[in-house]
Amino acid sequence: MENFLVESNIYFEATAAVFGLVLCVFLFFDRDETRFEYRILTYACVLSAIIDVVTMIVTQGMAGHVPHFLIRFLNTVNYMSFGYIAYLLILYIFSYYQPTQAVHLLKKVFLVIIVFFTIPVILNLFFPLVVDYDEEHKVYVHGPLQLTIGYVIPLFIVTCAFISIIVHKKEFSRKQRAALYITYVLVLFSCALQAVYGARFPVAYCGAILGVYNLFFSIESPDYRRLSELILERQQAQAKTEEARIAKKEFFASMTHEIRTPMNAILGMNQIIQSSDQDPLILALTEKIDRDGNELLSFVNSVLDQAKKEQKSSPSASISSGKEQESKMEVKKLTYRNMSVLCVDDTPMNLRVLEGIMRGTGLEVVSVLSGEEAISKARMRDFDCIFLDHQMPQMDGIETFHALKPMIRSTPVIMMTGNSGVECMELYRAEGFSAYIEKPIRREKLFAVLSLVMEGGNAWSASTSI
Repeated sequence: MENFLVESNIYFEATAAVFGLVLCVFLFFDRDETRFEYRILTYACVLSAIIDVVTMIVTQGMAGHVPHFLIRFLNTVNYMSFGYIAYLLILYIFSYYQPTQAVHLLKKVFLVIIVFFTIPVILNLFFPLVVDYDEEHKVYVHGPLQLTIGYVIPLFIVTCAFISIIVHKKEFSRKQRAALYITYVLVLFSCALQAVYGARFPVAYCGAILGVYNLFFSIESPDYRRLSELILERQQAQAKTEEARIAKKEFFASMTHEIRTPMNAILGMNQIIQSSDQDPLILALTEKIDRDGNELLSFVNSVLDQAKKEQKSSPSASISSGKEQESKMEVKKLTYRNMSVLCVDDTPMNLRVLEGIMRGTGLEVVSVLSGEEAISKARMRDFDCIFLDHQMPQMDGIETFHALKPMIRSTPVIMMTGNSGVECMELYRAEGFSAYIEKPIRREKLFAVLSLVMEGGNAWSASTSI
């Protein structure tokens, strides 16, 4: 016994086991602040190191003084320990993943592997399939499954754990991945040394304990866990804030569209009456409708813009009356002869407004109620310009535009929309539209944009001016 203690390298692993016990005690008393899977992994590593030390002492220092079955039993448990540590390691890694069906399936697969791993280990108690000890010659006797049970299966599971980290790297932070990679290298390196030097240099479980210490100080200490929880809470709060911002944005976009669409019909039909009736009383009434309608629309715009602070720089923040527009914008009085336009809107009243505004200009107006009808018309004939509503059922304006592109080539397409704001304008410009007009559509603005488009000019300046 004394010669064994002098000649062996047992002190190295015994020291690692002592330090491991210190960590186990800490984890036990602070178990509410640490991950369950990590605690079990640490306990297993330390227990395996203790078993390895006891096995070497009994096998090499007390052979001949204890029953041979005890020696075989300790060596069997010792060989079994590494496989179970590998299994607990991959369960620890799986604890970071979302509990999906794929993760549950993988857990079952590795459970089956560890069950088949256990069977020959248990049989080793009666038949030396894995390992035994020759007390007469004082050497280990390796069975036919020694490499498979002692190294191949455990290292296969550990390597699968390493590959899993790479495949699911988005589940881990950079620091977590680094800590897990280092642990993998420590375990692999210590196992390689153990395989080369055997019982003369027992360091396999020492590497495992170093690995769990590395995990503790890197990503499993209570301070780090609390910090991670705070970061997670902050990220979740930011995600909720972003969801609320998007929901608010979509709500106001929808509200803007729902308000502007009927206002477009009211003010548009009013413009048609103004241009077709010369009765002083009728004109006075239409001017009152125009003035009050635009004041209402201006108030709605100011309320929406106040709620959408990120869009306060929108060039379409307010709409002035038709008389004020005429004083700000010089509109060319053009007559469009032998020119045709295709108007696409799912609201019939909006199409009637467009037809009324364009009446008497010489334009041939073709109206359809859906993107599918627009595509059908475009296949049949060419148009000089296309007016396209954005929010339509089934196929919206942007989808229709991209479907039309192969057929219309360079034909200008003007987006008509109840949405407002710089973001909308940039969206339409990026999609490739020639210009866009906000609803309610003003006669002066429509012809200003149409004139620029037909002349090949930059219509976006007219799109954003009031």
